[in-house]
Parts: sequence; C-alpha cells; structure tokens
Amino acid sequence: MKSISVVIPCYNAANYIDRCMDSVVAQTMGLDGLEIILVNDASADDTIGKLLEWEEKYPEQVLVVDCEENNGCGGARNVGIQYASGEYLFFLDADDWIEPDALEQLLFCSDGNRYDIVSGKMIFDRPDDQTDLQEIRNYEALHRCDQRYQAKKVNDLYVWEQRRMNEGNVGGMPTSVGALYRRKRIIDHELFFPEKVDYEDNFWKDTLKIYFPNMYVMDKVIYHYCYNEDSITQKRNSIKLDNRLFMELNILEYYKQTGAYEYYQEDLESNFIRRFYLNTIFVIFTNYDYIPDIINYLRKTVKRLFPDYEKNYLMNTLNAREQMLIRLLQTDADIEMDEMIKIRSEYLQLLRAE
Repeated sequence: MKSISVVIPCYNAANYIDRCMDSVVAQTMGLDGLEIILVNDASADDTIGKLLEWEEKYPEQVLVVDCEENNGCGGARNVGIQYASGEYLFFLDADDWIEPDALEQLLFCSDGNRYDIVSGKMIFDRPDDQTDLQEIRNYEALHRCDQRYQAKKVNDLYVWEQRRMNEGNVGGMPTSVGALYRRKRIIDHELFFPEKVDYEDNFWKDTLKIYFPNMYVMDKVIYHYCYNEDSITQKRNSIKLDNRLFMELNILEYYKQTGAYEYYQEDLESNFIRRFYLNTIFVIFTNYDYIPDIINYLRKTVKRLFPDYEKNYLMNTLNAREQMLIRLLQTDADIEMDEMIKIRSEYLQLLRAE
C-alpha cells in the first residue's frame, strides 16, 4: 500500500497544473510512497492533454481520470477518493503548490500512523507571485509550537473542544487541502464532498470531524494557496451566496440526523453565526457593487434557529464591525435599503481602520 494518495481535481487548469505537479514530483520523500490521481473535471481547455503528459512521464505514480461531466471540485475529489489506495489522502488544488518537504514532514508527524489527520500551515501567494510578507512574519512569531488534539468519544461519535482549537497558536481543523486524512475512515463513513456546488469544504470539514479521533497540527508552512482570478471567491458580484447558505443549513441538519447536535450545539451556533451571518455580510459588503436583498433573511434565520445567540461564547471574540452587525439582530423590523447602504459605509470604515 502506498503511504499517500495525492488527489488533484483539475478544471481548466492547463495554465497551472505544471507548477502544481512540479512541486509534487519533487517531494523529498520520493515517489515510491506516492500515488498521484489527476481528475479532469470535463475541462474546456487543454487540461487533459497536460495531464496525459504527466501520466506518460510517470506511469507508475500518476493516474489520470477523465470525467465527461463537470461535477465541481467536490465531485472531482470524490472520484479521486474512489481510485485512491494510500493510507492517507492529501487533497491539492491544481492552481496551488506545496513545499518540497511537505509530504515528508506530514508523514513524519503522523507518528507511525498514530494520527488520523495531520495538517500543516497554508500561506497565500498573490497574483504578482509575491508572498504576503505580513503572513510570514505572523508565522515566525515567538512561542509557537505544534499542537496535538484528541477528541472525546461519545457513543459512536467524536466530540472536539472547538474553543481549545480556536485558541491554539497554529489553528485547528483544516478545510480540506494541506493535510493528510486517513483514507479508511473516509471510506468507512462515506465522507464524500457535496457535488456541483461551491463551499463544499465548509460542509465536508464540519461533518468529517465527528468520525475522526485525533489530529496533529504542524507549525510549518507547507501549502501555497494561489490567488486565481477565475476563482469564485475572487470575482466581484458573482459569489454564489445561495450555495454558501445552503451548506451552513445542511451542516445543522446533518448533525441532527447523526445525533451529534446535542454535543456540538454551542459550537454549531458559533459557526453558524460566524459563517452564515457575519462572513456572508462581509462578502456582500466587500465583493459586491450592490447589496443583494438577503440580509434581512440572514437576520431572521439566525434569530429563528438560535434565539439565545447573545449567550454564545462567540460574542466575546467579535471586533467592532462584527459587533455592529450583531446589534442588527436586536430589532425585528426589516432594514430598508437606504439604511443598509449607510450600514455598509460604516462597516467599511471600521474595516479600513483595523
């Protein structure tokens, strides 16, 4: 059995895949312990031609899977999972790249396969190929160290202390990329990604953790997330807010169906207020030239699902602009558009002052 299956979903990635693959085949752990699964998600450019070149160059390590139908990043990852045979899965996006010793370091920190999730740190590369220097300084701050987390088993589920993870100096549960995941747990619990939607990571990482007992977070940058102008998160006025909200509502429903809701209620409430409400309004105010008519819906949904939201521990962690948005929950009346425009102006002023 291979140690690591690297799954790379590829959609219109002809301009990026060579950089990505160069970083994988140059790994210091060597190629003998790797299998690399390249999934062409019905690309419209010459991605498949590029992928076949890599398969021809490394026939023992590289497998190309060509999908006739576009199923989104989540669907392509699911295909890769089905073909994978390694002890661990490692998800890598085609427009990103990894440090030369990334996989060797992650495997070393697995402590002989003791840990089911092993994560490194991510850094953001700008379009001009310049890495964010402030982020590098943050990573070089003093008193940082690796973190080990152990969940508590309750019945057949695992319960994590989210507040402890949030307080850690290297962060907590990864999104999906930049980490090793024990493949057997994913297969045994059918932990597949939502398909043909955006924000599939939000759902996957939150549902994944109730089936994983432990995690090692390494205080080392191993993954480079590269800003891509074609990404849904980079385009103005085109971010699919309905997908974003749908995922957050589905997370709550999944926890109720699995019986995990009662163990995670406070954390679910915190995450929901943060992502469904605060982060969505942040996206609207910073990535839209107009204000979509959904903010009153966001307010009413939060109050309906979590009427005691003010008691949540999240309230003690909010900055000034987030506190301003929380105050909007205190009135039942709809906020008119002219007032919403004033609120956005004040919000952006607070954001610039941070």
